[in-house]
Amino acid sequence: MKRYLLRRAIECLPVLALVLVVGFALVRLMPGDPAAMALGEKASAAELAAERQRQGLDRPLPAQFAVFVRNLAALDLPRSRQTGREIPELIGGAFLVTLRLALGSMFVAVALGLGLGLVSARWPGSWLDWLARTAAVAGVSVPVFWLAMLLLAVFAVRLPIFPLGSYRPGDLSCLVLPCLALGLVYSAGLARVSRAALLEELTRDYCRTARAKGASRWGVLLDHALPNAMVPMVTVMGSQLAGLLTGAVLTETVFGLPGLGQLMWDAIQARDRYVLILALLFVAAIFVLVNYAVDVLYAWLDPRVRYA
Repeated sequence: MKRYLLRRAIECLPVLALVLVVGFALVRLMPGDPAAMALGEKASAAELAAERQRQGLDRPLPAQFAVFVRNLAALDLPRSRQTGREIPELIGGAFLVTLRLALGSMFVAVALGLGLGLVSARWPGSWLDWLARTAAVAGVSVPVFWLAMLLLAVFAVRLPIFPLGSYRPGDLSCLVLPCLALGLVYSAGLARVSRAALLEELTRDYCRTARAKGASRWGVLLDHALPNAMVPMVTVMGSQLAGLLTGAVLTETVFGLPGLGQLMWDAIQARDRYVLILALLFVAAIFVLVNYAVDVLYAWLDPRVRYA
């Protein structure tokens, strides 16, 4: 088990290094002159040249990358050009908003998606199964931004129960509608996967043996089929959580949430290159950590993984 976890941890390092190289190159190749953006359109050629030299833009791209990595290792990071704040402070504040949104959305998605999957697997072919599958197909088909605007129109405008387009730190009511919008959409995919995995496990010999020995249908479903059907469900939940933790741009924009997705979108528009590079690296680290956690769960759920 320890060898497996250590091997998976070592395999994560090249991914982060590749993301850092590719992200730095793509951001540096973005259109626009950083020196002109810093000084304004009225800057003279001499001032622009001096600013390029100060930022290191007159050096070759590999030399710029080496300086950036050295400064990153020493935590010697510039301030945001757009806001003037420290970049780690910006990313940390945005991530806290995204984290609350992600955890609330995953709670809704797991509760609803797993519930629909259990109902469908318990009564396959029934009207309950038909309703659950219809809801899952509808959830997959509905765009999240359309559902977000619908929830706003109903519960913030028509019935002013929740706030409209404003985020107040510490006020969880601002996150109810965005969590519902994302959770309803994400629950659809989880419901389909859980139904298929549970039905497959129920056809296996150990489930039929447990049923023949007198176990109830719910007992076989929850005690026998569900633990063995968790591997594909963990895969879906891990990818969904990683996507939510890296920022849901459309949802954050509709509800006015200052999360990671909104931060990266603002950095792209303002050509705030260092904010964008560090945000991309932070997002990649989240993806790697979540995938590593999923691998650990695989090894815990299925002994064949850790002994492979």
